Amino acid sequence: MNRVASGFAASFAAAFPAANPMPPVLWQTLLWLEGNGFVRHGEQGPIARLHPGMEPGSSLVSLRAPRVEETRAWTGSDQTGVTDRLVLFVDTGVDGSQAGIWLDERGHQRLVHVGAPKGPGLLCELADDPVHLLRLLALGYPELSAPAYFGMTAADAHAMGYGPAGSYVPPVRFRAHVERDLDLDVPGTASVIVRRTASVHDADSEDRFWRWLAGVRRVAG
Repeated sequence: MNRVASGFAASFAAAFPAANPMPPVLWQTLLWLEGNGFVRHGEQGPIARLHPGMEPGSSLVSLRAPRVEETRAWTGSDQTGVTDRLVLFVDTGVDGSQAGIWLDERGHQRLVHVGAPKGPGLLCELADDPVHLLRLLALGYPELSAPAYFGMTAADAHAMGYGPAGSYVPPVRFRAHVERDLDLDVPGTASVIVRRTASVHDADSEDRFWRWLAGVRRVAG
C-alpha cells in the first residue's frame, strides 16, 4: 500500500450528505492522521489506521470515506430521507461490521454500530455524541465489533483472541493526539462509554437505533 500525500480529509468530509455533515471534531483528527503518515491506499481507496503501518499486534480498525451504497445495503432503502440519516465510515471488524453517525428524529447525531450477522452482530447506539468515537478508537481494541471484550482492556482483549500475551501494540501516538490535541480523556475500557448493547440477532430491543433500522428494513421489504 502506498502513502496518500494529500486530500484525504477533504474527500472524507465531502462524502457526507449535507443533511448529516461530518462532525467538526473528526476533521481535526483526519488532518492529523493525514499529516502524520497514517493514511494508506486500500483496495477500496484511501484508509486511515491507528498506526502508520500494518504492525502485527495492532488494531485492525480503520477509517475511510463513507459510501452511500453501504448505507443502502444495511437499510435496504435507496430513499435519501433514509440514507442521509446513516453515514458509515469506520470498519470495526474483519467481518464487515461498521460504525458511523446516525441522525435521530430530533436531528441529533449519534454514534452507532451495524454488525455483520455472521459475527456478534452488534447493532445499537454506542454513544450519544460522535466525539466518543475518538475515545473508543484511542483505546486501541483489535476490533470494535465484539462487545464481549468491552469490559476488558484492549491488551487483555488482544490476548483473548488475537495473539499471545505481550504481542499487543497500543496506538500510542493516536491516543496522545486524542488526549493532548483534543483534550479528551480515554477510559480504561470501552464499557465506560458503551453502557448497553443490542444485536442484530435480538428479536426486539429498546435501543432507538435498533428500532429505527428495523423499521426502515420492514418498509423496504
